[in-house]
Amino acid sequence: MREGVSKFDDKTRIKKKVVHIAKIALYASLFYLAFVLIQQSFFHNQDFTLTWKEFINWIVFNEPKIVAHQYWFLFALLYAYIFYGILERLHLRKLSYILAAIMFAVYIVMAQGIHLAGISIPNHIYRNWLVEAFPFFMLGHWIHENQERINISNKTLITIIVVTTLLCWVERWVMGRDFGVNIVTIPQVFALFLYGVKNPTHHGNVIQRLGRDCSMLVYIFHPAVWHSLGDVYRMAGLSSNMAALYMEPIFVLVISILMAFLFNAIMSFIDKRKQKAIIQ
Repeated sequence: MREGVSKFDDKTRIKKKVVHIAKIALYASLFYLAFVLIQQSFFHNQDFTLTWKEFINWIVFNEPKIVAHQYWFLFALLYAYIFYGILERLHLRKLSYILAAIMFAVYIVMAQGIHLAGISIPNHIYRNWLVEAFPFFMLGHWIHENQERINISNKTLITIIVVTTLLCWVERWVMGRDFGVNIVTIPQVFALFLYGVKNPTHHGNVIQRLGRDCSMLVYIFHPAVWHSLGDVYRMAGLSSNMAALYMEPIFVLVISILMAFLFNAIMSFIDKRKQKAIIQ
């Protein structure tokens, strides 16, 4: 790949990405809006309420209460693409990299630094699309631009991944809490990104195909499965059963994967019917 040329630079591609991610975020939002209404109507669950303050936090800081907190990533990715597209259109790519480096520093200061100073601030102040997501977005962009110039062997990358993963646990133990993104997460993600770019088909097995076809759907479905299973546990009197609680993550994963398979099968059936109708 030529220096300075990346698939992310194509304005048409950026636009398509924005539309694609926006559709996923919209469908996920509608799905969880329906889920919230069901929770409130049938289970009288007050954990799924939405105040104006929470709505503003959702729009500004991509902290989507109504869509489950796990969905900050979808909105963060959407905002990062839009922001990068604007900077690219203004020919400010260098500013994008400078801003990304600054945001890495801001995150460390506002998360670990503030914590060490004994000051408590809401997570969404630093765990949002600009401070946390955008620098990692630009890190991936830089790797795609310069992958042919980065001469790091797979063995070295795997070593970095393993060591930084262990250091994440150490950092969490030293700090006394989990920050979501640790300091050593930055080199860890760099190594993971680069390994994936250098080996796009190296692990073409069942797990990779499962991730390709079902990972997004599992990501969308699993909070609903998790909360629903919690309701089932409460009704069955299993909320304090340790064996059942240890099995809960396994149940959530399996059910989410089965739902993803079912959804894909239904969509495939609909597509085939449409193609058949067009041919006829």
